[in-house]
Amino acid sequence: MRKPAPASPDNKTSVDLLIEQRKRQAQQKNFRRQKRRLFKAAIGCALIVMGTAYYFSDAALVKTVSVQGNVSLSRSDVLELAGITAHSRWLTVFTPQVKNALQQYPLIASASVRHERGNQIVIEIEEREPVGYRYIEEPEILLKDGSIVKMDERMMGLIARIPLIVGFQSAEQSADLAMAFRNVSAGMISLISEIQQFEVSYDPNMIRLIMHDGNQFFSSYYSMDVLNEYNSIVSNLNKAQSCIYVDEMSKSAYTQLCPGEVDPNAPAEGDSDENSDTNGAENE
Repeated sequence: MRKPAPASPDNKTSVDLLIEQRKRQAQQKNFRRQKRRLFKAAIGCALIVMGTAYYFSDAALVKTVSVQGNVSLSRSDVLELAGITAHSRWLTVFTPQVKNALQQYPLIASASVRHERGNQIVIEIEEREPVGYRYIEEPEILLKDGSIVKMDERMMGLIARIPLIVGFQSAEQSADLAMAFRNVSAGMISLISEIQQFEVSYDPNMIRLIMHDGNQFFSSYYSMDVLNEYNSIVSNLNKAQSCIYVDEMSKSAYTQLCPGEVDPNAPAEGDSDENSDTNGAENE
């Protein structure tokens, strides 16, 4: 029996042709795949080079920082707390991290940080409002929310705008004092030189305010919001360096002799006895 003759190169079967066609298609597909990979790699390298060049250029720096809501803290204090400098890169200012750093500071109640066009960073803060400062073991500030914070260098500027607190040292007294001033405006607090604990027979925790204009203001914990009307009250005074008292029930203010002050219209001691003796002699 004869064996079939091997196929010559020029006499390929349909199977051979199909296999060769599949090989060529696979090679072309692989070439196109490699071409796409090379193209993507080239684009990636170009982006890396461009990104690196941009990052280290001045164009990537933070151009401006807008600080809003700061009252006690200066702009430079806020930037220092935020960790933003003249060399900070706009894209690498991680807003959640900056927000957390700001809110760790005891005078800052809340903060928000955002990026804006033109390489700008906007920082908005809300500060805790102070009542006054005092010295017990070390200088500290009493805030309206009742918390007490140790004074640092950033808070030194507050001393010119808030009063010295004398007395009210217990935790309960401090909390009550903070509550008393919760609704008093910062503008009114800035008019006070000292907040003193003034003990009287009916109230051991009477609040005595020594005002910068020389007047004195007396109130209980529960009627201190009348202080917001201080300018109107003072405009009706007949003399300087008066003592103003607040009636707790009616929340009305009135003037009265200051503690230790003598009524100039009252008769001097002994005058009444001398007058009675003289009148008696005349009658005789």
